[in-house]
Amino acid sequence: MHVRLLGNVEVATADGWRRAGPAKQSAVLAVLAVSLNRPVNQRTLLERVWGDAPPPSGYSALYSNLARLRRLIADVPGVSIERGGDGYRLTAEPEAVDLFRMRSLAEAARRATAEGRHSEAAGLWRAAKACRHGRPLNNVEGGWVDETRRELQREWSSLLHDHFAAELECGRHTEVVAELTEAVLAHPLDERLTAVLMRALYRDGRQSEALEQFQRISRLTRTGPELRDLYRRILQQEPGLRGAASADPVPRQLPRPPGGTGRDEELRRLSGLHDGESRHGGVPLLIVTGAAGTGKTDLVLRWAADAAVDFPDGQLFHHMGQTGVSDPQDVLTGFLCALGVAAEEIPRDADERIALYRSTTADRRILVVLDDVADPAMVRPLLPGGPGSLVLVTSRNGLSGLVALNGARRLTLAADGDEALSHADG
Repeated sequence: MHVRLLGNVEVATADGWRRAGPAKQSAVLAVLAVSLNRPVNQRTLLERVWGDAPPPSGYSALYSNLARLRRLIADVPGVSIERGGDGYRLTAEPEAVDLFRMRSLAEAARRATAEGRHSEAAGLWRAAKACRHGRPLNNVEGGWVDETRRELQREWSSLLHDHFAAELECGRHTEVVAELTEAVLAHPLDERLTAVLMRALYRDGRQSEALEQFQRISRLTRTGPELRDLYRRILQQEPGLRGAASADPVPRQLPRPPGGTGRDEELRRLSGLHDGESRHGGVPLLIVTGAAGTGKTDLVLRWAADAAVDFPDGQLFHHMGQTGVSDPQDVLTGFLCALGVAAEEIPRDADERIALYRSTTADRRILVVLDDVADPAMVRPLLPGGPGSLVLVTSRNGLSGLVALNGARRLTLAADGDEALSHADG
């Protein structure tokens, strides 16, 4: 991100985050950033920044602020202020502005929720929340700022609700109660947040505290029928409020496969490798290797999308990073959470964590896709425990250690699209 609105209005510089100048100058940037990539005419800029009390110099003051902002962002990659018709626009990728990055992550979380991928949704909501670092537009004031801030606060409240609801779907009611309580204290009249807190408290075995939350908000406002019905259900201890804790979650983490066609021969050979290894018992381990740009990841995702039906207990995915930036133990923790293991039950000891993962997967049929692996050591801790599972790896390296010691089979893609097949030794 290069521009912040969810807190002080700031710009990323070589020396770190820096305020976008005095209040009016910051307000000019805020107006342009909220309307990212859309022109804002000069009259609107004046009204939103100065309200009913524009400076005597009028447009000259606006031009001066724009000139200073242009100098400030001159070295910010991909961000510029451009003239457009009778106005100006801030041009940047949406990911460059914290507000639009938050909205993009929130939209992805909603899609994951709609498809039942609640663990993935919860992670996306957490990433969306991390975009905010204080009260929106904190260092600017004015009528337009107040109205925009109220809209952003409503958006934030809705985001909080959806995030905590996703956490409850994952069975993490105990973990979120404290943070959820703080959110309700900050938004005491928000019935949707209060309802999620009541559910979390009840699922945590704290019925009286859940009922007290209803009594608290009832003293402040007239509650709606949905919250009153939830109060009644908690009072009567309806079994359905406990949630479906006994059902193991089924992670669906595979990215959407590319829409391309072709490479039918490589897809058939990959299927042949899988079928051959499945007959030998154990956990099949397949490697698709080749130079950068040979289409390894696209091929694997296309094959995995078709094969997912053979792994009804879930599909796990992680981009490991060729430089080895992904710690397998961190990846392992994420996989365990996705498989329904509560965070407090995951051991700190690495060997114990691996043992828990293999026990958890022993009776499941799951597909594990590890993309862009640099070293065999990144793979071995992530091998499941059950013979019905499959691990599919892409790498620019041959990963000969996995072939020699773990019996991996390898499909090598050549740069020109041809392929060569390398069989495991032994």
